[in-house]
Parts: sequence; C-alpha cells; structure tokens
Amino acid sequence: MTVLVLAFMLIQVVGYSQKINNGYDLVKAVYNKYHKTAARNITFQQDTKFYKKDGSVARTETWYEAIQAPGKLHIRMGDYDKGNGALYLDNQLYRIKEGKVVSQKEQYNELMVLATDMCFRKPEETAKILEKLGFDLSKMHTSEDNLRKVYVVGRTAKDELKTNQFWFDAERLYFTRLYLKKPNYTIEVKFGDHRKLGNGWMETTVTVLINDKLYMSEHYSKVKVQTSLNPDIFNPEKFGKASWNYK
Repeated sequence: MTVLVLAFMLIQVVGYSQKINNGYDLVKAVYNKYHKTAARNITFQQDTKFYKKDGSVARTETWYEAIQAPGKLHIRMGDYDKGNGALYLDNQLYRIKEGKVVSQKEQYNELMVLATDMCFRKPEETAKILEKLGFDLSKMHTSEDNLRKVYVVGRTAKDELKTNQFWFDAERLYFTRLYLKKPNYTIEVKFGDHRKLGNGWMETTVTVLINDKLYMSEHYSKVKVQTSLNPDIFNPEKFGKASWNYK
C-alpha cells in the first residue's frame, strides 16, 4: 500500500468519524450533506386548521405554497385566484391582499431558515442569522424524539427546558422541532411525517402550539419538485398575477 493511498484512507476515516458537537458543526453538516443535491424549487398544497382554546376546530383553509431556496417563500391563502397571502424574501415579509402589498417589515421565517435554507446558504451566513434570531449555537445535546436520536441546539441537557432551541434528526439531518420564547408568548412547532423528496427530505405535517396549546395544524399534499419557478412568483408587485400549476 503506497503512502498516498494510506493517507487518502485516513482522510476518509477522519471525515466520517467527525462528531457534531455544537450548533455550528450541525449547520456545516447539513450544508455539506445537501447543498448539491436537495430540491431548491418546491410547490405544494396545504390543508390548514386553526383551533379554539378548547381544542375544537375554529376554521379550515387551503393554502398554496411555492419555495425557492434559499430565502423565497410564496404563500397563497384561500381562493388561489384572489391573490391573498404572504411573501417572504430573505428577511422581508410582505402581506398581500387581492394582489396588492398592504404591509412590509423585516422578519425572517425561522422555519424556512431551518428546514430549507440551511441546506443552501453558506454555513457562516446561516449561523449569523440563527444567532440574530436568538439561538445559542454553542449549546447542544442529544436526545430522543419518536424513537429517533435528535440534536437539540440552543440548550444543554442541564439548561431550562423552555428556552430558544431547534431540533434535527441526528441520522438524516432534517429539521424536526422549534421552540421560541417571545416577549408575550411561546411558540412550539413540530415537523412530522417526513418523506423522501429527491435527494433530501420534507415534512408533510406541521403542528403549532402557542403557550403550550394547539393553535394550528398543517397537512401537505401535491408536493412537487420543480425544475424552475417563474421569478414573478416571488415579485411582490406581481403576487396575484404570477402562478404555477398547483393542481
């Protein structure tokens, strides 16, 4: 065996044996695993339920969504042709009514940052965004969720349970859970029923709890990987006019 071959084998062994010890390591691992192969353009239909305080269903809606990672999310709410919804463009949120922008403010979509954008943004950029959103990436521990090992980033095993944190499946490196403490409320989001999508994974159910009470649930259908998406879909001024084949 030549020295060159031996060195190559050692590099491989070291690479495969590297451990994820903190949130920074996890961000790099997700990017390295998926940035060349995961789907960037995705469309799907979402059946959305909102709940009353007693747990009964208050109302149901159908939403139509288009993702272009990193940073772009188009949400068409209710009747597709009425042009009502929201548009995320990196750290800008546009509220749209009947195809017209009614408000704009600076706001990242934490779920977008964690579930899709992390696969494609440079790790150092993602780390800065997550720190800005209130996550301590230096803290991490392993736990178990639905009989699967997970990485919990944002707290150690000894820290207070309810602190800003996000969870990732330790084997498949997909996002599973978020917990945030806001000034006047707490929000917990659980992603479930992950399915293979191209060379990556995508959740098909979402549960949202506000102050530990069920607030909203989502179920995805008609999930499609698109080769490309019309740029107008992500133009606030053309929100109601641009479309995709959502049927």
